[in-house]
Amino acid sequence: MRSVYSLCITLCLALPSIGLAQPLQTKLVSELLFYPEYRFSAEVEPRSVTTISAKINAELIEFVVKSGEEIPAGQVLARLNCEDLHDQLELNQANQQELQANLRLAQFQFDRLNALQGRQLTSDSTVDESLARKQALEAQSSALKIQAKLAQRAISRCEIRAPFRGVVRETFAGVGQWLTVGAPLLSFTQLEGAELAVQLPLSLYQSNEFGALMSTAVLKQEGQVIPLQDWRLAKQVEPQSKMMTVWFRAPKNLFIGQQTQIHFTHTAPFLPAGVLVQRNGQVGVFVVENQQVNFIALDDAQMGRPAKWPSDWLSKPHVKIVVDGQLRLQSGDSLTESP
Repeated sequence: MRSVYSLCITLCLALPSIGLAQPLQTKLVSELLFYPEYRFSAEVEPRSVTTISAKINAELIEFVVKSGEEIPAGQVLARLNCEDLHDQLELNQANQQELQANLRLAQFQFDRLNALQGRQLTSDSTVDESLARKQALEAQSSALKIQAKLAQRAISRCEIRAPFRGVVRETFAGVGQWLTVGAPLLSFTQLEGAELAVQLPLSLYQSNEFGALMSTAVLKQEGQVIPLQDWRLAKQVEPQSKMMTVWFRAPKNLFIGQQTQIHFTHTAPFLPAGVLVQRNGQVGVFVVENQQVNFIALDDAQMGRPAKWPSDWLSKPHVKIVVDGQLRLQSGDSLTESP
């Protein structure tokens, strides 16, 4: 009965003009294989967005930069009114000058009394009092020097500078406003070290090809293909969507907040879904060898989806696969292929 069935199919294929069957069509596997590409939306995220605050109590007198302007590290962003601090520093310097004069006098008196004590011309208590006065003046001198350092440090905070190369996103104060320590002044976004954030399905991460896929990540812009490197993986999954976030180092020509797409290319070849058939609960393809068709089941293949070509068949690029007419075939059928 089987030979009659095979003979009937052979005659129908050999004589397509009779119209009993569609011509059988095959293609080399090398012509069918392709590498699937995945595209996922991504957004450029800054490494840091910081709120810069006032470090002293003072009046805001000037914003040096504007929102959206690119600022190099160390550039002045805003200036505060520090006249009081400058006056305090000048007063400190005057006090130090006066104290130094008193300290020189105290040192001279101590040296003189110490010499007289050696000749027993003065009492020990007088020398001790002179020494105590000199030491007290020295302590006052040290305190004034520390106060001067504090004043100079406060004055240095009158000019608020960029902590890194970035851009001003938003300002929170106006010129003439009195600022207290910790009052937010502006929001500053870091430009260096920006990353591309992309959400990928957890199932993709759990596949054996995840690491290989990450190595193929590219951006395609204006005809250019830009490889992406230095990726890192979030150690958490969104419970509802089952998505996870991966960050890549962003190319310098992208803007913070820019939306784009990252392309991943599968490193293993696949067959198109249209050539797949199902036999005995398995999904696979019919291959032609020596004018005979044989069914090859493909692991993890599903109808309607491209299927991964077995790695042990990659060395057989000249194998022919039935691409039209395979639905009526059975494994082992002997066929005459139509032109």
